[in-house]
Amino acid sequence: MKSWSALLVLAAAAAVPALVADLPPGDCAHPAAATDLSACDLSRARLSGRDQRGARFAGAKLENA
Repeated sequence: MKSWSALLVLAAAAAVPALVADLPPGDCAHPAAATDLSACDLSRARLSGRDQRGARFAGAKLENA
């Protein structure tokens, strides 16, 4: 039973990067939900009140955003 649990965890972990990789590149000047904004410099951007669900911010500059 323990090996099945480990196999299930490994399968789920392998599927997550594939789902994240499917995001289209985002427009840094007009950030939108479900886009890849990881290469953006969003310093001092006004993001309050905007729908950013599902957007990828890993690696983006977010100082004072």
